[in-house]
Amino acid sequence: MSASLVLGRAARVAPVPGLGLTLGLTVAWVGLVVVIPLAAVEPHVKAGKLRVLAASTDQRSPRHPDIPTFAELGYKRLTVSSWAGLSAPKGTPPDVVRKLNAALNAGLARPQIVQGLEQEGMFSISTSPEEYNRMMHSDLERWGQLTRSLKLKAN
Repeated sequence: MSASLVLGRAARVAPVPGLGLTLGLTVAWVGLVVVIPLAAVEPHVKAGKLRVLAASTDQRSPRHPDIPTFAELGYKRLTVSSWAGLSAPKGTPPDVVRKLNAALNAGLARPQIVQGLEQEGMFSISTSPEEYNRMMHSDLERWGQLTRSLKLKAN
């Protein structure tokens, strides 16, 4: 059901709880489709043992410009990226937030950081505190709608 909601059309997906990377690779070897972080299987892709059908990010990877995104293939709702951010407690003075943001953006721009992230299949995006807040609230709304529609509850 969730696949239908995300895809916006009828879809059948067989969930495999706790699949993990090792079992995921085993499943991929027998010809089934799995979702695995590209960095984890990149050696197998480069060796021609696995084929990547699409990336879930909103734009193509600079390391793999030949891999289309789901959006390019007509599945815009499958655009999903994981991200991490730095938050400060509510009430932190705006000048402190600006200084932290500037320091974080400067650190993320350092060549050794950029290169290290790229080796793991990641990249950094420098944002303002306001843009970070918009992104966080957008994701909360998106995943909140899906969670509510599936009637999921926390244990």
